[in-house]
Amino acid sequence: MKRLILTAGLLLFGFSGVAIAVDEAEEEREHDGVLLPRHVEVGGTELGLNGAGTRRAFFRNFYVGALYLPEPMNDAGQIMGIHPPHRIALHFIRDVSESRMRDAIQDGFEDNTDAEELEELEDKIAQFRELISAPRERDRFYFDYDPERGTIVSINDEEQGVIEGASFNLAVMRIFIGENPADDDLRDGMLGLTDME
Repeated sequence: MKRLILTAGLLLFGFSGVAIAVDEAEEEREHDGVLLPRHVEVGGTELGLNGAGTRRAFFRNFYVGALYLPEPMNDAGQIMGIHPPHRIALHFIRDVSESRMRDAIQDGFEDNTDAEELEELEDKIAQFRELISAPRERDRFYFDYDPERGTIVSINDEEQGVIEGASFNLAVMRIFIGENPADDDLRDGMLGLTDME
């Protein structure tokens, strides 16, 4: 199916706008059976799909994780150094218990944050964990970063809460693309280092 959209993308070339046909299928990308939008918006900034991977454990797939950035980047240090607006999206393939999800998040913080910073972020980490409910198959969890607001937690497009502070958001990012991520293959996929299936 095709539809017409109006874009001002050719203003630089002297056009006030142009109607172009866009193939609906090109607006999404599939990974492990999950359709991922190619573009999202966070805090007024348009982000593109940087990469995606699958969280696997105990021979089972749990979720497809995707990273959205203003520009494609595949170096985790560079991304966190620039620290742009972004989205970490988790699309769940199966149910996960609330305790298991919260424990996994806590482990992720502990594996990627030094003891001093972990203590400084203790209250914010507790707040973050409280915002996380038990994921069900087909649930979508978004961890958005808007520098003006902080880390915005949404479940199925419904905002659950906001946690202020750039340092906290960097700790969240490290869970997924840091040196000790939950899943190396997931990290590499989100960084665009491996092809999405």
